[in-house]
Amino acid sequence: MKKLLIAVLVLVLLYPLLPWVLGRTIEQRVGAYTDQLQDQMPYMTIVQTHFTRGWFSSDQDITIGGAGPVTGTPGSQLTIHNVIHHGPICGLGCIGLAHVETHFVWPAAAQASVTKVFGQAEPVTIQTRLHLLGGITTTLASPPLADVVVDADTHLTSSGFTFTIDQGAAADKLSMHGELPKISYRGGKLELELDGAAFASHSQRLLRSLYRGESVFALPKLAATGPQGSVTIDDVHLTTRSSDAVGFYTLSVQIGSGAIVTQPLTLTSTDFDFSYRHLPTDALESLIAALGAVNHDGATAPVERAAKLTAVLRDKAPPLLLQQPEFTLDRFRLRDAAGGLLVTGSVRLVGFVAADLAPDADPKALLRRVRVAIDLSGELAFLESLPNGATLSAQVQSFAQQGLATVDKGHFHSKVEFADGKLTFDGQPAPMGPGAALPGAPPAPPAVAPPANAPHPTLPRAPRASRPLTTT
Repeated sequence: MKKLLIAVLVLVLLYPLLPWVLGRTIEQRVGAYTDQLQDQMPYMTIVQTHFTRGWFSSDQDITIGGAGPVTGTPGSQLTIHNVIHHGPICGLGCIGLAHVETHFVWPAAAQASVTKVFGQAEPVTIQTRLHLLGGITTTLASPPLADVVVDADTHLTSSGFTFTIDQGAAADKLSMHGELPKISYRGGKLELELDGAAFASHSQRLLRSLYRGESVFALPKLAATGPQGSVTIDDVHLTTRSSDAVGFYTLSVQIGSGAIVTQPLTLTSTDFDFSYRHLPTDALESLIAALGAVNHDGATAPVERAAKLTAVLRDKAPPLLLQQPEFTLDRFRLRDAAGGLLVTGSVRLVGFVAADLAPDADPKALLRRVRVAIDLSGELAFLESLPNGATLSAQVQSFAQQGLATVDKGHFHSKVEFADGKLTFDGQPAPMGPGAALPGAPPAPPAVAPPANAPHPTLPRAPRASRPLTTT
């Protein structure tokens, strides 16, 4: 018992030294995240930083300006002031290296607008915890607004939003979650309302700057009214999934909604699902990193940036395209009470060679590599329910008479293909001449099968996002 009391006494006496000792580690960690901020904001420049290290807390000021000539203009600069509470006990309920409170010091003109909307409250509060073993957790929040009069005819109401970012040590994992329960805007002749917006994302580093994971966005209701009429959209959802199998990357995206009600169009549901498949992971990451390096240089003139991007594509795209990646339109579907329209398809490059991207390469030769296959089907009643629907229905039936589509018992179907520079519908050359072969282009080489050890990875189709919002 006596030894325990002595140990406790020693800890109590030594504890005041810990925050001071941790101060230098905190300064290094905060400096690293400041550098990361610059990388993530290529069109902004960190004009200066100032760190004042204290015993139990420290202060940091970061001044940010736009890239280029506005950087040195004080009126265009934003100052971020961080109050950093040292750990290991960094506040009530906080165990970590440090707890950071972030405040914005707005330029005078911006501050007037901020005060008009938020009064004395801060428009955004940011709380960040630096974990002892690496990684950070940041929470952003905005206060609720109750029918704020922005100007004579502009009103804003908001429940406030929350957004949390959890980043693992060395940025190997990243999770995000945000909610905006309600926001409404009324200004002039425009009214806008969003209910129940929520977002969640979980990802893990796959290769250097490339990640795999899942994200889900859901918006139960969107309503807008303006001079041209009104529209309401229910159950808006967006899901993305990325994965890797045997060194090949797949990205799948599902976008859709429930009912869309407007005039003169009313739909009961929409779906737009597509995927990028068979992307060689290493080549993809190399391309993305190279493009990112060019785009992150905010001081580069647009003409120079375009030239650099073109050079990157010529250098980095061939290793990716040689493996015959594929874009698939998994589902584009529109439905209403009368029926629906469904489109599926794919786009591939067959027989691509690196010389196809050479500066002196013939664009027509590259075009002959393209293979497009589209399957289109639906009900004539659906077409007739659309604006100018009678004309659309008549065109489909005219196509059927020419052998370019089939119509049977109110249903229509056509298979559209583009290969060897020719466009066909149900095997027949497209009308008005596009089915003719491209002049002067060499014949397309035979298809080259992918390596036996690199099969196309296949993902199950993602289910529609449901509430409450969850991800795995």
